[in-house]
Amino acid sequence: MNIHFLFFIEAVAVDYGSAERLICDIIDHITILRNEKEFKSIYEDSVALCHKNNIIVESTVSVRAERIRKIPARFHDFFVDSTIRNRNKDTSEASCRINLFYPLIDALLLEMRDRFAPATYTMLSNLSALHPQSNHFLNVDQIKNLAVALDLDVTCTVNESNVLLHMFTNRTKPDNIISLFHQIQPLKNAFPNMFNLVTIGITMPVSSTTCERTFSRLKLIKTFARNRMSDDRLSDMAVLAIEREIMVDLDLTVEQFSKKHTNSRILLQ
Repeated sequence: MNIHFLFFIEAVAVDYGSAERLICDIIDHITILRNEKEFKSIYEDSVALCHKNNIIVESTVSVRAERIRKIPARFHDFFVDSTIRNRNKDTSEASCRINLFYPLIDALLLEMRDRFAPATYTMLSNLSALHPQSNHFLNVDQIKNLAVALDLDVTCTVNESNVLLHMFTNRTKPDNIISLFHQIQPLKNAFPNMFNLVTIGITMPVSSTTCERTFSRLKLIKTFARNRMSDDRLSDMAVLAIEREIMVDLDLTVEQFSKKHTNSRILLQ
């Protein structure tokens, strides 16, 4: 399937080094929240919000006794974190701290540290060397690491990066990685390895939201009634839908179309 429309990335400069620092700051901030003082502040704000909106805050267990469901014997040797339909109605401060706040903080930290492992930080830091406005723009060590990771010729890649860096010292640097791509594209035969690196840098955004929006739009285009649509038409319609913020001169489009398709039975002008 022709999916070249997936590579129409929004022209927003992203500094991968800044993303790395942002991730570290978020993890550190969540870690700091795991203490009695922070929980006390959050709990008091939550109770005040409930009282402001006339929400009843239960502080004791319900008077009605309910049968406590036991964990099946086959699960005795396992760690069970489900409620097995036992809803805890104790909303006291101690119960919220032990059963809700600390488990939530621990789950967030575990997920963040697992998703953003040190190897991810290293790749983000190396990709920041492709960002023109980064302090590490075309850094030799980071470019070398990228070349090794992507199985490129290290010596040629470093030499190309040095030549590019010398070129940009005598002229204004591009605003973002998209502009850098457009400047290198006419010279891709002279800088094949750097052109490949910049192309990969464009197609590897920090967040996956751009790609997710693309696939969400694709579901609206390829409906049941359009199931027999060809790949080329689907790709063209996806580009129109995804890049709809690009201003198109309709009069000029009609004029060019009429010159290209000289059909006397259709009057376009």
